[in-house]
Amino acid sequence: MLTRASALSIVLVAIGLVPAASSASERWYSQQQAEAGEAVYRASCLSCHLEAGAGAENWWQRDAEGKLPPPPLNGTAHTWHHDLGVLIKIVLDGGSRFGGSMPGFGRQLSAKEIVAVIAYVQSLWPNEIYGIWAESFPESASRGIPIPAD
Repeated sequence: MLTRASALSIVLVAIGLVPAASSASERWYSQQQAEAGEAVYRASCLSCHLEAGAGAENWWQRDAEGKLPPPPLNGTAHTWHHDLGVLIKIVLDGGSRFGGSMPGFGRQLSAKEIVAVIAYVQSLWPNEIYGIWAESFPESASRGIPIPAD
């Protein structure tokens, strides 16, 4: 069965919103996408994930409701442990599946904006972290937005 995230991924690749990187050491996104993503981030993500993706101080500790606070997105937490398919699903559907309370943005953001905000978040990662991510997820790093598994 084709999920909404899978369909989005197919469309993004097909219409060329995501450039292909020629090697895992290159980033899959363009500078323009990261800059556009910063505007999306400031409008939709900043209030929870804070300036430059700093996130909550104790992001790994559950609150009184059992939810995890917003994690850093700047490479100091676990965001880089996920391939692009999972990152898309989190933006589309929210973070409740992972124990958080982030709402889904699938109805508020366009496909282009989702790609851009992920590009911005990854632009915050130091080269060393991005390199580890690229080695862990070579298909994501070389092709950009992949077709995620269900």
